[in-house]
Amino acid sequence: MVMKKALTLIFVLLFSAVYASEPPEMETQTDHTTLPKLALSINPAGFLFFGPTIDLGIGISDRTAINLHTRFTPLGMLSQNVKKEEGDKAEDFTGTGFGAGIIQFLNDDGFGIYVGGQVEYEKMRTTYEIGDPWEWYEEGKNYVFAANAGYRYVMENGIFVNLGLFFGGIYTDYFWEYEDVAIGVNDSEPREGTTFFPVGSLEIAFGIPILN
Repeated sequence: MVMKKALTLIFVLLFSAVYASEPPEMETQTDHTTLPKLALSINPAGFLFFGPTIDLGIGISDRTAINLHTRFTPLGMLSQNVKKEEGDKAEDFTGTGFGAGIIQFLNDDGFGIYVGGQVEYEKMRTTYEIGDPWEWYEEGKNYVFAANAGYRYVMENGIFVNLGLFFGGIYTDYFWEYEDVAIGVNDSEPREGTTFFPVGSLEIAFGIPILN
């Protein structure tokens, strides 16, 4: 809950920055628009998918930026749904993902159409049926590979909005066990395994340049 409030505050601050100066007209001119050397953005659309992200963009050329991001997976509605196991509710769900990626713009001015890709590593723990004699937990390591494409709008004051899509897959290495190991002595179900499934999500990110 504290993390959700903190992310909401960051989003409000970024959004407020848009109106802190001149009216936010969308800019498509090339006379002053450049790709920032450093930029901070947040993707609140993640609340509907696999968790919101906070990104640090590092411009390495006029067309290319490296992104470092942190994902707060338990705050995603789709993440919570995926963690339901045959009706058992994920009552304690923790996990944070860390990743890196690259985006390439099709012009030299840091706006317009872009394509890219990213990888992410995440470690999670989920506990089910807390307080029940059959209480159990699952620990997992996620390896995410995704491509993305979209369009960046840049405003007069430098604030930008990314509208795009992510599509890729998640490979998970997991282990589960009962909190009271003795309960599962006669349970022959495998305790560990791997899964893979395709994923997709929207990008509706709001960002602000830190260093031009």
